Amino acid sequence: MKKTENITTKGKGDKLVITCHQHLGTEFLEEFQAYIMQNEQFLHNAKIVLDVRDLEINANDLFSLRNFLNDHHISLAGVYSTRETTNTSARLLGIPTQSSLNVIDNPSKLGNKSLDKAVIIQRTIRSGNLIEESCDVVVVGDVNPGSVIRSDGSVVIWGKLQGEVHAGRSGNKNARIYALEFNTTGAKIAGVALEAGKKKNKEPEVAVLEENIVRLESWKKIII
Repeated sequence: MKKTENITTKGKGDKLVITCHQHLGTEFLEEFQAYIMQNEQFLHNAKIVLDVRDLEINANDLFSLRNFLNDHHISLAGVYSTRETTNTSARLLGIPTQSSLNVIDNPSKLGNKSLDKAVIIQRTIRSGNLIEESCDVVVVGDVNPGSVIRSDGSVVIWGKLQGEVHAGRSGNKNARIYALEFNTTGAKIAGVALEAGKKKNKEPEVAVLEENIVRLESWKKIII
């Protein structure tokens, strides 16, 4: 079995902090899973905070990691990283980051950079529902036909997107729309509508605005 000397655990309040002590790159997920398997009995039903230091983890990998932990009856209660990519991925999944966790031994390392906020909605958005927010919106569920989401930030759908979504409503051209299944033509970014006639794929996709055109890309190619 793979050695896991680069990962340690210590108690912090009612949680366990699991720390990665060096940059493992692509080997991180493999070594982390091996560590969990080796300590499964000890970690059973635990709430953990994952300290990955400067490791970048995109939303897809973090989503898979959380599912792996759930399968082993372990709750991912938070993520600490000095990388904004990892922190953004965590927030999009509704996982607390260092901005809301008191688990860091040396908070001065974080600097004064403020983190964006996101609204997490853990239900299906049904026909007739209207969601309007000034920050990023994350929906853990489907967005049904006849529903509308309007946000000044990005919108992430962990389910089927079949309703209307307007991201970057106030003119934010860097906003994006993510969906595990993108099945709508009612998508806009900063007032620009998604090109009509796009093929609907049953795979994660993201709508981006470039050169005043909203197009779809595979989510696998995007690091949030």
